[in-house]
Amino acid sequence: MTFDPTIPKALQLISSSQGPIQTNFNQSNIIMGVDHVNFDETLPAAGAAGNAGKHYQVRIIDQAGVPTTNATEIALHSLAGVLYFRKISNGTDIQMSGPDPVAGATGQTFLPGGLIMKWGTSAIGTGGGGTNVTFIGVGLTNFPTTCFKVFVTSWDGNAHYATVIPGTEAITGFNARADAAISINWLAIGN
Repeated sequence: MTFDPTIPKALQLISSSQGPIQTNFNQSNIIMGVDHVNFDETLPAAGAAGNAGKHYQVRIIDQAGVPTTNATEIALHSLAGVLYFRKISNGTDIQMSGPDPVAGATGQTFLPGGLIMKWGTSAIGTGGGGTNVTFIGVGLTNFPTTCFKVFVTSWDGNAHYATVIPGTEAITGFNARADAAISINWLAIGN
């Protein structure tokens, strides 16, 4: 039996609708029990009363378009597998998820708001044009749109300098040079 919004009917005694009313409550518990603390659940320690109305998790269904919100609402929504936070009043969407992070000595991560950080270690030489370091070459992905800045430091324990050749920061990588053939640590920020 499913939820029946027509009970109790006009002039009907509650006792004659008792079964369907209990079914309605049971259906409500089934629906609210998805990702929520159930109405009748007793939890360890705090108990059900302390957790009433709380969520275990929140699952958001991907939707076809951007939601409409009024001036006093905020929203979390998923569009094409990406989570967005919609700001109150102006309806600006802030991207909250992005490319999967890669953790390790070479890696990348997504920061809320659309920034992506990439890092790694690469060997470079002394040539005037520098050594080209590509993100794909070290096992990462390219930046989708822009590489804003790359920072480098020498990584050999000696007093060598390393620098990014100005203007070479690109979505695919950068050129760096040093006063000796050394390894560098680098950090790139983009979106």
